[in-house]
Amino acid sequence: MHRTLWIRLAATLTVCAAAAGTTLLATASGGASPGPSPIAFGAIGKSSSGGGDPAAVLAKAVSQVPDNTIASASITKPPAGVANPHLPWLHVAVRVSSLQNGLDVRPMWIADLVQGELAEGIGASADLHAGLEGSTFDAVLPDGSVVPDESGGMGDVARGQVFSTESAPQVAAEITAKLQGLGLKPVSVGAVAIPDVAPEVVAIAPDPTGAAKNLVDIEKALFGDPAKYQGFYLELQSSDGTAFVRASAAFRTGAGRFWIDQRYASISSEKTLGRISNDRQGGR
Repeated sequence: MHRTLWIRLAATLTVCAAAAGTTLLATASGGASPGPSPIAFGAIGKSSSGGGDPAAVLAKAVSQVPDNTIASASITKPPAGVANPHLPWLHVAVRVSSLQNGLDVRPMWIADLVQGELAEGIGASADLHAGLEGSTFDAVLPDGSVVPDESGGMGDVARGQVFSTESAPQVAAEITAKLQGLGLKPVSVGAVAIPDVAPEVVAIAPDPTGAAKNLVDIEKALFGDPAKYQGFYLELQSSDGTAFVRASAAFRTGAGRFWIDQRYASISSEKTLGRISNDRQGGR
């Protein structure tokens, strides 16, 4: 069973998160309509043309991944029992160094970005989920063993969201200045473009307790509210270089991933955005 949780929430910047590396996908209440209405995390521009060949769109997305995180990716038939078995299903094998301490957050985020480009490039519905039924992300460990169905899913997200088209160096310079303004020390600030830019940030927080309490405000200050970028990865470390937060968001799939050191879980502001979930006890 997919380690995902479908939640209802307002169109906030950060999908609600949990103390232990949980994947969350967003839907919005459709009122009297028969199904959920798609969420827009960013501004809506002209609807994308969509309608592309799923295999070709996927191949282009994977080609934009800057490293070997994606071991394989393919379009398959949905598993039995899904609501729309006629729709495409994405299967991705994702290389992860470990499933402990949130070390799967960044690799699975890369898969989220690939899935977002796929969803935007196929189908024609205002809800991207209406063109892509879902996904399965397997975790490939360093010893070659595979943890099947470690993550995946698809949120009800609006087609045609418009995000930053700045270059990676522009994004890095902007976010570095913001980190310094927040009292955080940049360790590495970069970005991937799949196809739009998505920052990945590692920074030291001299006051981990304060950073955990103000995590939502930090994310909004760095990445925009509403979302400026199609997604982000954020890792916060204590002064000795030990990570205590690993978080990501992908706004074309509605996926949010979050791990926090248990010492700070009870005080983190991240959980205030929605109900607390914990479908992987202890972060594995």
